[in-house]
Amino acid sequence: VVSRLKALAHEVGLWLEAQLARDVSAATGRLAKVDELACALASDAEVGGGGGGAASLGEPVCRQLRDVAVTAAAVTLGRAYGAGGLEGFLDDFVAASEPCPTGVQAALWRRTQDFFWASARVACARSAGPSDAAGPGVGAAGAVGGVGAVAPLRQEQRVCDRLARLLAGLGRIGGELPMSRRQSFPDEVARIMPATVVMLSTCMEEKDPASGSRTPYSAQVEGRCTELLLSAQQELEGRSWVELLWAMRRLAGRGPSGLALRTAAQQAPVLSCSRQLDLNATASIRQPMASGECRALLVGINYVGQEGLEIKVGHRDVKQMKLYLLGQGYPEPSIRILADDGEHPAPSRATVEASMKWLLEGGRAG
Repeated sequence: VVSRLKALAHEVGLWLEAQLARDVSAATGRLAKVDELACALASDAEVGGGGGGAASLGEPVCRQLRDVAVTAAAVTLGRAYGAGGLEGFLDDFVAASEPCPTGVQAALWRRTQDFFWASARVACARSAGPSDAAGPGVGAAGAVGGVGAVAPLRQEQRVCDRLARLLAGLGRIGGELPMSRRQSFPDEVARIMPATVVMLSTCMEEKDPASGSRTPYSAQVEGRCTELLLSAQQELEGRSWVELLWAMRRLAGRGPSGLALRTAAQQAPVLSCSRQLDLNATASIRQPMASGECRALLVGINYVGQEGLEIKVGHRDVKQMKLYLLGQGYPEPSIRILADDGEHPAPSRATVEASMKWLLEGGRAG
């Protein structure tokens, strides 16, 4: 299904480019091709639906998908070149995207809209010229749209590709592994990932699941995972994993200043592990009976200079985490920082891979 959606979004992008070129004939032909792809999607598509099963996409839903893709492209085009009637385009997008189709998860529907917005921005950036040149000013997404600037083509393409991967993952929500696969799954995980990896993160938990879609450009979202983790640990050391999660969740309802947040969404803690984890065991960032050296790699990225993506907390978080690790007995030479702050090595593929190798050097059980 995702490949069909990508083909649909690509064709809408070509329609947008034909509009930019003022080639009426080509635009008409592209729109006819969009209709063909929507019909093809209706004939064989399945997506993850509510209730844990898969639901066939009917013709009305595929027409709705087609309308969402085209109206998102029209809004993007209007914002890029200041076309008249933008409010009408926005109204068309809202009308096309509501309501969420029956049997389709709200999260999946929002991701689908995000993907169409991103694909339209790729088309605009592609029309702007070379991949390293900034594109025209394009607002992005949300039911009422935001105002931002289109980034270079490569950056836009990365966002679009990431959303396509997320869309594919959400499309599989609700399925269950066969019993034979469930029994062999732990062994397969241990083969692929020999180490025990515990990951703490946060995700946005919306109080209204039907609220408008969010994109990297619709609003600035500052991650709070490090802040919540350190605040919870400073309150009380020795918490179990489940107690730590509850403490982080409670603290997430308040801002950094301690005042209660009055927003439609707040960040919720998420715990993932490569092995079955006893949630009643003490939460610790180091082995209880460590017999060797402990090392830490801290990466702080504020996306400096990347309009629409820049945040403020990445550099602060790594500095605070370093202080916490020093208090936990980590030697300073055993803590490595990568950050786009001009003070530390910049995080890049090469420096991250080299630092990961350093992190694992000499590693052994215990």
